[in-house]
Amino acid sequence: MADVREYTERISVTAYELNLIVRAQQVTVDAANQKASESWIRKQLTAIAGEANTIFALAFATRTAVGVALGLATLLAGPLATNYFLNSITTGLNATSRHASWFNVNTNKYKRIEFEAAFVEYSNAGGTTRYITQAGPIDRMQRLDGTWIYSS
Repeated sequence: MADVREYTERISVTAYELNLIVRAQQVTVDAANQKASESWIRKQLTAIAGEANTIFALAFATRTAVGVALGLATLLAGPLATNYFLNSITTGLNATSRHASWFNVNTNKYKRIEFEAAFVEYSNAGGTTRYITQAGPIDRMQRLDGTWIYSS
């Protein structure tokens, strides 16, 4: 049985990093909907990892596509793979997608954004994997000149 922990953490990302996180989150939602195999999950995430491995540590607390795939496949095979889990990660995907859409339109003004994200974290013998379940409003934006401004 996995240990489950919920918490929030402030995330600071570029538009590129946020778009990769959204792509990886979409894979997790698709995998949960399809009850996908570990190999399918690994293949999908490896394509994203080829672009930037660091997003896995930021979004999933695991540094490799293999680690995320193993954690998700183990979770989906167990009793924690419920509609609640699927609804939670879908809500997280929708929230980060909204941030990404706004940020993609405003990359000519800002190079980073910060927001608070809620996570659910599962730990078992295979390791620890976390999933974004909520994303609060954008708190700060970093201008192209490096100065930070607070959203109002």
